[in-house]
Amino acid sequence: MYLRLLINSVVTLVMIAAACANQKDATAVTENEQSQRQVVTQSDPGAVPQQEKAEAAPTTLPAPLTVADQSNAPEDLRLSSEIRKAIVNDPRLSFSAKNVLVISRERQVTLRGLVTPEEHASLIDCAHTVAGVRMLNDLLVEK
Repeated sequence: MYLRLLINSVVTLVMIAAACANQKDATAVTENEQSQRQVVTQSDPGAVPQQEKAEAAPTTLPAPLTVADQSNAPEDLRLSSEIRKAIVNDPRLSFSAKNVLVISRERQVTLRGLVTPEEHASLIDCAHTVAGVRMLNDLLVEK
């Protein structure tokens, strides 16, 4: 009976010691990470530490916009429609250039497609002529 009590006590002490050792290791790792994050050169006090820069950078590029990303807000639909009309009515553009994607979300217009350098400039001009465009994302690729 005393032997069983002694064994249970030893097992309990070993488990407590192991838990304490794991907690110390975790605390040491956390302190080490914090010291690495706070390394900033004295010449630029407003700089972001290198570790935080690496964490803030996206690891993958966002997926390109598709027609399904077009907003149904009345202002966005109006923008897309007016830009499309300006593109279709521009005699400088080829048939393939007139088929570029025009996507608008929150008054941000994205143009995407394959065009010649001359058509590229014309398409940008068409988008800039429409009132209400807050920002133009140029994803046109020149042939």
